[in-house]
Amino acid sequence: MKIPLVAVDVGKREQHSEAYRTINPRLVVPTLVLEDGTAIGEAPAIMRYLDEAFPEQLLLGATPKEKGLIAMWERRAEVEGFAAMMEGVRNKTPRLKGRAIAGPT
Repeated sequence: MKIPLVAVDVGKREQHSEAYRTINPRLVVPTLVLEDGTAIGEAPAIMRYLDEAFPEQLLLGATPKEKGLIAMWERRAEVEGFAAMMEGVRNKTPRLKGRAIAGPT
């Protein structure tokens, strides 16, 4: 499987450009754009799509045990790692002050 990658410089706020808005109106990364133009946002949704589309290269586990463990660790990383870190960044960075959720507003 070969998926073309396009870098989006969030430091330069490229995800807030009009070009990116046409891909993902929520202005968040990552977004997977399929050959038919369908855009799938959110990492867990992208991983699920890739597992279904390419079952020979599973990301989310092959057995019930693997799937459960991977889901557990993904959720822990999200809640205990990324969410906590983002709250710190959001509360310290002037450009993010007052923004309770990701997206264009």
